[in-house]
Amino acid sequence: MTIVGKKPRKKQRRRGIPILGLTLAVLLGVVSYFIAPVLLEMATDQFPDLKAQVDDFPNEKPMESLPDNTPEYVVAVAIWLILMGLLMFVAAGAVGTDPEREAWNQMGPAPANKKAVAKQLRKDLKAAKKRDRERKRQAKKK
Repeated sequence: MTIVGKKPRKKQRRRGIPILGLTLAVLLGVVSYFIAPVLLEMATDQFPDLKAQVDDFPNEKPMESLPDNTPEYVVAVAIWLILMGLLMFVAAGAVGTDPEREAWNQMGPAPANKKAVAKQLRKDLKAAKKRDRERKRQAKKK
């Protein structure tokens, strides 16, 4: 007699994820490049001392060789870093945790870590007492 069972499925690897991430990073770079001059102009209109610093930025002695739009590049990089951080936060929340890690989380501490083992035993004992009290309450109700 032969036992027929399902063939275990191989875990499919998503090969397009790194390409998607790189594409999103480049697109956010383009967006930040176009937003930076507008944001810098709004900031210089609001703060006159910032306007003076931005106007004098390329004229300082060690930076005479820099192009005139260097402050816009600096703001664009800052915007890109902020947008990438937000995107990574959203992506991490959307993906969640790996289901294969669930077994590792349920295993408990390593036996060599005596403090963690004692803490886990106290936690398990407390949970067992709580279950016992609940079971006794259920028995009294019946």
